[in-house]
Amino acid sequence: MLGDMELSYDRERVKKAIVRNLAEVNNGLLKLTAYNKLCEVEFSYEGMSFFAIAGHSLYKDMIGNVIQLLDLHPHAESFWYIERMIPVDVQSAAKNCNTDIEQVKEFSSKLLYVKNKTHFHIDKCVVENSKEVWNRADISADEFTQTLSSVAGILAILKRELFGGELGEVTQYDGADIQKMVAAYEKIYGKVPGSPSNR
Repeated sequence: MLGDMELSYDRERVKKAIVRNLAEVNNGLLKLTAYNKLCEVEFSYEGMSFFAIAGHSLYKDMIGNVIQLLDLHPHAESFWYIERMIPVDVQSAAKNCNTDIEQVKEFSSKLLYVKNKTHFHIDKCVVENSKEVWNRADISADEFTQTLSSVAGILAILKRELFGGELGEVTQYDGADIQKMVAAYEKIYGKVPGSPSNR
């Protein structure tokens, strides 16, 4: 499928970009699962514990993974670099994943707004209410998760087409160990205080 008509791109560079971006989306999905499971045990940032610190770290790092993955900057070798180099193949893989590339691009633009306003840059206009940035970006939890899963599927297909072999899958993790860790903590220190913090 790849490359017979598209001879102008650097095949090895595209391969490396696919591997790197697949790692970013994999890490993002793992951290998203862990963060969601940790929120289910009702930790908060008000009562400090390892779980509050871990939750904050998982959340910020997960957002960082996704921002790198979907960076629209023309010099970034993100998912969009791959799409520019082999657009026909990306469209074909997206179709196999029932994904609309234009919707992924729209999501990336929303994420860029978040990045520029509050994630890697603290904008003076929103410093008092960073939650409003997410409201204005209009990114739902379902859209966030679905976009990550879709991009992971596209990259897995592209990796198989470039490298051959079986279809790579994103590492499976269900977060079941988190409840056990919290229970062990609470046995010694008592109940983890509070309720889940929102963005």
